[in-house]
Amino acid sequence: MYSMYTGEGDPYTLSNIQSFNGNQKLKFWNSSDCNRVHGSDGASFNPYIKKGDTLWFFNDQLCRALPMVYDRSISQEGLPGLRFVPRKDVFMSEKSYPENSCFAGPNRETGDGVFDVTVCQFDTPIVLSWPHFLNAEEKYSKAIDGLKPDPKKHGFWFDIQEVTGTTLSAKARIQINMNVKKLKNFSSLSKINDTVIPILWFEEGIDELGTDLINVLKQAAIDPLVWRQYILYILIGLLSTLTLLSMVAVAKVLANRASVAKVERVREQVENIIHGQIAGNDSSAQLTQPMLGYLDSSDSSRSSTATHSRTSSEGTTPPYAVISADQRDLTPFSDSEKPSVNFSNPEV
Repeated sequence: MYSMYTGEGDPYTLSNIQSFNGNQKLKFWNSSDCNRVHGSDGASFNPYIKKGDTLWFFNDQLCRALPMVYDRSISQEGLPGLRFVPRKDVFMSEKSYPENSCFAGPNRETGDGVFDVTVCQFDTPIVLSWPHFLNAEEKYSKAIDGLKPDPKKHGFWFDIQEVTGTTLSAKARIQINMNVKKLKNFSSLSKINDTVIPILWFEEGIDELGTDLINVLKQAAIDPLVWRQYILYILIGLLSTLTLLSMVAVAKVLANRASVAKVERVREQVENIIHGQIAGNDSSAQLTQPMLGYLDSSDSSRSSTATHSRTSSEGTTPPYAVISADQRDLTPFSDSEKPSVNFSNPEV
């Protein structure tokens, strides 16, 4: 009987076996690690599985837990999953994989591709392998006629939904062999070689889940991812909008600063022009005062000149304008009779 964790407090322990028949360790192997009861029974695994994880499958008939690693991604009716297969060292000898030395012992079959379980099967010489000695040493397959190992037909794998840990499909295939030794004292076995003889191989598992169960798993595994993508797109849109608005605001602030600077420059130019005009008016006023003085003196000069002219016109007749009194008669004269003008000694 298996006791399993429910995942309370730690979801990664869900579906892991806590004990077998009340025991957390077996008593068959050479180390506590190889005797440890852990892993899943294959019906389901812990949630949130990653490709780099190592999953463990425990079976009491195998008397151990098998490590499984990622092989490839699969899809079942649109539901994604991961295929895990046994690690290559599972049935290797201690010579090829020293860590398997805990499964070794006296009078046990050793070789790559086989696993002697005599010690846990009531001392019956049972040896396990993959069907048709798949991935085993050639000495086992060559000793038996008619064997044709095929990974597709004889492989061992679990297809697991990585979010929920649910097993989507599985093929657990194991071959049971009998380790037959040559016995000289027993006539029927006195003429044979030591041989691992296949007895049978069996397959346990499921082909696929039903459509209804697949739809339920999609709601748990796919829909949250879809909604998360939608939320991510919305957040990206909001951030983009805020970024754009921030850029526009910064651009406006810079434009306003540029406008203020331009207005300041224009104001300074206007002030310079106004100050220049005021300075020009002041200098023009200074130039106008002498000109007014000059005009005043000119007017006085003209006044004195006019007075002098008037005095002259009212006083003594200038010598160059004296005409004889006898000649004031305006009767026309002939050329011979024209009076003569004396400028030498004028008299009034």
